[in-house]
Amino acid sequence: NEKNIETLYFKTTDRIKFLRMNNFMAQKIVSNDEVHARVKSSVLKNSSEKFVEEICSSGLKPHSFEQGKILCENIFNTVNNSPDLGKLLREFEELDPKMYTHSYLVCLFSCSLVKEFEWQSKIINETIGMAALLHDIGMMKVPEDIKAKRPAQMTPEEREQYELHPEHAIVMLGSHRMVPQAVKQVIYQHHESLDGLGFPGKLRGHKTLTLSKVMTLVNDFANYMTDNELTPVLALKQFLADPNVVKKYHSGILENFIKIFI
Repeated sequence: NEKNIETLYFKTTDRIKFLRMNNFMAQKIVSNDEVHARVKSSVLKNSSEKFVEEICSSGLKPHSFEQGKILCENIFNTVNNSPDLGKLLREFEELDPKMYTHSYLVCLFSCSLVKEFEWQSKIINETIGMAALLHDIGMMKVPEDIKAKRPAQMTPEEREQYELHPEHAIVMLGSHRMVPQAVKQVIYQHHESLDGLGFPGKLRGHKTLTLSKVMTLVNDFANYMTDNELTPVLALKQFLADPNVVKKYHSGILENFIKIFI
């Protein structure tokens, strides 16, 4: 600020150091009880964007995956220890539809939703957090002109290519042993729905993981919210008003999703 510097540059090879620094700063801020949830969320959003950008630019490597785990832990600590988080989630205004920001939004809502279940644990928290951050990585294999459209705007041929992105993700992550199988499965199933009309497998109900059902709901809601430029509360009201939408999701998960805004 003193020198009026607007932009800092560093070598691509140093980006992982920048990611580590972001996570280190986030850890300090998240652990400070005097810092408002909005500030914590802003810092974590920045760290999430940098993590997803690193993965998309350089691929998933052991050191970046470790930073992703630290990021998930920071997000969960914020969810668990911020009494003012509910208000933030109701008023969330950073509706940037970019893939990097969308991944953070899905991660934040997914982590908040899982917290409502008695069966949550450290490994479950890490699984849903990492799956949320990486769930759209397969979109890198989708042509740019299709990626710029929403599904409702696509031709049948474009829609067919778009619906392959969960499979692309599994191919991209397949060789990485550090990524748990459960994370890969949640990513693969994050567009399946209870009525069997999802993709890529058109799987019904019990054939998908519970965490996949969580991800499906949160991902659809995040897209609905940003596409319509609505606050979470207004988006939720409209989202729940359509019976054709509601039948796609598990009632218990939907009920707990509503609770995170209360």
